[in-house]
Parts: sequence; C-alpha cells; structure tokens
Amino acid sequence: MPTLLPDCLFIIFMKYLKMSVPWPNMLQEKIQTGVTQNCFPEPKCAGGRKNQVSNIPLLPPYEVLQTHEINVSELQTARQLSRLLDGFYNTPAWQALTRELILNDEQFLHRFLTYLTKANLIDQPMSLEKRGLILYEFCKQNYPEYQIQASIAWIEAGMSLKKLPAEKVWTKRQIPPATWNIIYGEYKESLRLCFLPADEKGEHGYWFGFESEIQKQVLYSRQERKTLLHQEKLLVSKSDARF
Repeated sequence: MPTLLPDCLFIIFMKYLKMSVPWPNMLQEKIQTGVTQNCFPEPKCAGGRKNQVSNIPLLPPYEVLQTHEINVSELQTARQLSRLLDGFYNTPAWQALTRELILNDEQFLHRFLTYLTKANLIDQPMSLEKRGLILYEFCKQNYPEYQIQASIAWIEAGMSLKKLPAEKVWTKRQIPPATWNIIYGEYKESLRLCFLPADEKGEHGYWFGFESEIQKQVLYSRQERKTLLHQEKLLVSKSDARF
C-alpha cells in the first residue's frame, strides 16, 4: 500500500511555520532537512532480524534509497524538497518571500517543486542570482500578486537592475518626491535613485537610493504621491547593486 510521505513532509513543514508565526523571534533562521543515512550497509535489529531498510548502496555514506514503507519515488521527493528549502528558505535573500508564499498557499511547495523538477533545475547547482531569477519568474507566472515583493527582494539582495526582476524599475533621472516614508537609511543629494512603481500609473511605489561611487544601496523608502502610507519593515541590503 503506497504511503503519503511527500504530502506528510509538506504538511509537517507548513505546520511548523504556522506554529512559529506568533513568536517570530523564536523562528529558526534555517530549516535543516535530509534523507536518512546509515553507518552500515546491512543494519540488523535485535535478535538478528534485518532492519526495515532496503536498497542501500554498497559504498558509504549508505544513503537510504528505499524502505518497506517508503518507496524510491517518495524518498526522491523528500530529497528534492530538502534541496528546495535549502536553496530558497535557508537563503536570507529569498527567505521572507518564500516563507510568506508557503504560509499563504498550502499548494506552493507542491507547485514550486513541480516547476523546478520539470525545468530540470532541482538537482542543478544554482547561484544566488539564478535562484532569484527563478523565484521571480515563478511568481510572475503563478503568483503575480507577489511580483513586486520578488523585485524588492532582488534589489535588496544587490542584484543587477538590468535583469528581469528589475524590469519595472525606473532608473533614469529620478527626482525624489516631496514626501516619502524612509524605511531605513538617510537621504542625501548625492544618492542615485531608482523607483519601483506599485501600479501602472506610478502613483505609489518604492524608492531605493545608491551611493554613486560604490553602487551600494543605502536608502529604502515607500511613497504614495496622493496619500502617504505607513512604514513597512524590510531587511537592509548589504550587497552591491549593479546598474
């Protein structure tokens, strides 16, 4: 009888995140997951009976490939889920957005893992930039309401403003508005500004300021030209941004 291991893994992880919402200071920065490994190729239980583990490689580290309760496909899903979490949730640049998507949509992990698997990306080494590109494109196609957040995460990670996640950013001759809410940093006239509109008319959105010489982001603010909105707390980027 087939088990429901992959579904259980998704459910357990989501329950962990939801339980931690009221106490954000207690939330682990990283979630460590992995497939069981054994010290010996033929482990036995008390009384000489063989353990309920099968299909173990002949050479160490003896990673479990199958058990009597968990088949090869299910363990493969568990391993791939581990890679997804490590590549996106455990990466500070993409953690906040990934976590919000997980909490707000119970199907996100399923859908994102399927997307990565079909694109033959789940087992490929991916740079920080590559993961940001993938997450933005996935949000653009499947979660357009999170597209702006993906762009903000991209900019704060210090990624290039010439790449796709910054496609809506206005960079040329940007003049600061009369009023804005500064989230962090301090404005000065020498800063090079860019604006990420939150609507088609650009009536409100997000401003970013960069030191011209080192291209380091030092200012982040939110502005609505008609009515000033309340501040939002976002992480300060320590990476360089490339125009």
